Amino acid sequence: MLLPDLDHGLEWCENQILASAGVSDDARQTWEEQFGDLLTPSGTVEGLLPYLERQEVAAGAYLMHERDMADYVYFLTAGQLTARLDQGNAAPVRLETMRAGHVVGEIGFYLGKERTAAVVADEPSTVYRISAASLERLEREAPKIASAFHGMLARLLAERAGHLIVVVNSLQRKA
Repeated sequence: MLLPDLDHGLEWCENQILASAGVSDDARQTWEEQFGDLLTPSGTVEGLLPYLERQEVAAGAYLMHERDMADYVYFLTAGQLTARLDQGNAAPVRLETMRAGHVVGEIGFYLGKERTAAVVADEPSTVYRISAASLERLEREAPKIASAFHGMLARLLAERAGHLIVVVNSLQRKA
């Protein structure tokens, strides 16, 4: 089997390992199941929902473009999104494929920078998003929930940074 690039090859391997372990990607989780273990105290997820906007994204539609202003953080609750670099006339470079439970766009949002990649829906997807204005309102009206929200994102960012360190160390050993 020949796959178009390393990312697709790694994804195929991961899917084979998951399938052999009996892990299904078909299971749908509720918002509470996806984020409830990340947000404490209990009830925080329900308290956060009024500050979020639900958005349906059609297959093939862009959730964001490279160099857009990072005015929202998105929570993917159903479907699949792909972060990619669009290169004009060349084929896009896939950076990451994301399934339900993934947070999208938080780095640019927190840094106040432009988006560094485009994000496209691979299939019909549902996201919840929070704007900077809604987050400021959350901080004023429900500071404990806002604190839990920021803590959740800090943990997710720390996990991603830790994963990247492992990947870079692994690649350096092979070089």
